[in-house]
This record gives sequence, structure tokens and C-alpha cells, in this order.
Amino acid sequence: MKLLVYLNLGNGIISDLATTRKNATKLYLQQFMILKEYYYPSSANQPSFWAEKMPRKMVIMLHGYGSNAQNLLELAPFLTMPEIIFISVNATNYWEGGFADSYQWFSLYHQNGQRKQLTEIHTQIIEANLQLANFISGQLNKWQLDYSDLVLLGFSQGAMMANYQGFTLPKQVAGILSYSGKIILPTLLQQEILHKPKICLIHGKQDSVLPFDNFLEAKDILNKLNAPYQDLALDNLDHSIDKRGIDFGKKFLQEVF
Repeated sequence: MKLLVYLNLGNGIISDLATTRKNATKLYLQQFMILKEYYYPSSANQPSFWAEKMPRKMVIMLHGYGSNAQNLLELAPFLTMPEIIFISVNATNYWEGGFADSYQWFSLYHQNGQRKQLTEIHTQIIEANLQLANFISGQLNKWQLDYSDLVLLGFSQGAMMANYQGFTLPKQVAGILSYSGKIILPTLLQQEILHKPKICLIHGKQDSVLPFDNFLEAKDILNKLNAPYQDLALDNLDHSIDKRGIDFGKKFLQEVF
């Protein structure tokens, strides 16, 4: 039984961008929603919640294309452990599909619905990762934690970001939990691989959004890099997260923390 399902709304279908332009003023007023973070437990941002003992570990959650931070945060109660703070963050850009409270880390489609090539979006990917890296640094400083206390959890496009961050952050993180994602190597964008953290790959064999070949490709990339990883391929699962993936992911968190 599926416990959580995240729908990718961008299968090449882009809403009328003229509508988005009409909402430009409204979007300008909502800029504070970009990289806005949400916490689990919800009161965890209040110092009084932690009393005399601050969190010792952190999980930063990165949602998929066309989704938002609150959607992915629904996963946190099933992964929670003592003294861990979960922070889910909205992506760096509003979703090009135009729906309210929907975000993307980088664009995927042209206005005519054609998929963009990597060479067309490499600048956006780099910029989004720089913004995210600054956000991560700020959160670690705020909670007086180090990169070794951090796991990045991503779903779909968020998993691509999590993997990229793991390779390029200034220090090595404890781990990367990658659901239904893909690896975009920094070297493809003329950036250096600085670290090879432990990565956990979880992917449905029937994924219709990011096909299962992306999982096999990721394993091949990590093997060639001699990078440590765990993997779980799930039968009868589309582009979503189910209880099997949650249980495997929680075990990974317990191991790296």
C-alpha cells in the first residue's frame, strides 16, 4: 500500500505562460516563499521546544518539480528519531506550470512543451545549487551543527539536487537519501567533485516520470566513482514513495547517524 504519493505535474504539459505573466505582481509580493523552510516537529524552530538540549542531527528535505516543502515534510513523522530536526524547504524558483504554491529547482521545459537539454539549463542548475548551499550553511550555523551531522533527503528533482550537493558542498555530509531521482555529475557542468558521501538510492521499477533506467545509471556512475552507496529497487511502484522505501530510508538514517 502506498503511504505517500508525489505527483509530477510536468509531463511536458505547460500551462499558458501568459497567465503566469498576469500574476507577476502577485508573485513579486510572494518572493519570501522562495527557500522558505518548514520544520518537523512544527514547533522545532522555537528554542523552547529543545529546552536545554539542542538537536544533534539534521535532515534537510528537498521536494520535487512542481511540488512544495510542506508536501515532502509529510514524510518526516515516519522517519523521525530523537534529537533530529527535519527542515523541508521550498525550491529556488516558482514552478513554470503556473500553479500556486508550487516550485522548481530548475526549469525542464520550453514554452512549447519541448524538454530542455542539459546544456540549456546548466546555468540554472549551478545557480540553484549555490543558493541551496548557502541555505544549508545558514541552517547548520543556526543550529550549531556540522556537515557531518547532516543528511540531505530529496525526491525526484529534489533528489538530483541532494546528490549534486553531496558532491560539491565544502565538507562531506553524513549521507544522501535519494528517492526516485537521478545523478547529474558536477563534472558535466564544469564543476569539481569534492566529496563522495554515502548515498541511498530508492526507485520504483515502474516509474513513469523518471524511468528506472535513471536508477541503473546512478548505480553505474557511483560504481565508476568508487563511491559508497546502498540501493533498493521496488516492484510495482511508480513515481512515489511507499512504506518499503520509508523503512529502508529510516534504516539508512539510523546507520549514518
